Amino acid sequence: MKKYISYKNSQEKWLGQIPSHWCEAYLQTVCDEKRNINVNNEVSLVLSLSYGKVIRKRDIYAGLVAKDFRTYQIVEPNDIILRFTDLQNDHKSLRTGLVQEKGIITAAYTCITSSSNAAYLHYILHSYDVKKVFYGLGGGVRQSIGFKDIRYLFLPIPPRDEQDQIVRFLDWKVSSINRLI
Repeated sequence: MKKYISYKNSQEKWLGQIPSHWCEAYLQTVCDEKRNINVNNEVSLVLSLSYGKVIRKRDIYAGLVAKDFRTYQIVEPNDIILRFTDLQNDHKSLRTGLVQEKGIITAAYTCITSSSNAAYLHYILHSYDVKKVFYGLGGGVRQSIGFKDIRYLFLPIPPRDEQDQIVRFLDWKVSSINRLI
């Protein structure tokens, strides 16, 4: 990979140096929490967060199920789902997912949306997830957090065309790895 012409020190020590033309921003400056409740049961496709993917729920009547889906939230493609409940129990599962199709998902999850490249933002949040950063933020009996608890996560933000290029590269690499598996 070709190096950039110049670098600068990140404000976050763990990031080290970043290209000098990149910005750094708090999560709350590049995305918003979204709450769109399915009050009229207008959307019926039930989605689930499973192993870092937002997928169609196979059996909507298995496990813990709502009486009806009017309390679920409506999600759209490019929304990001964050499962920040019960942080004390499960340190193995992945807690972030990028929505691919319109549907509904439990309101217990945090949904964020961005005008930036959502896939780029998701890759960053996924890296926080893999590094288990979110576990240190939880509190209370069930150790749950919400958007207010992560809004000051620091992110490296390249220009949009570079975000797009990074996403294409990572998608290609992940696809290659999946084929090998």
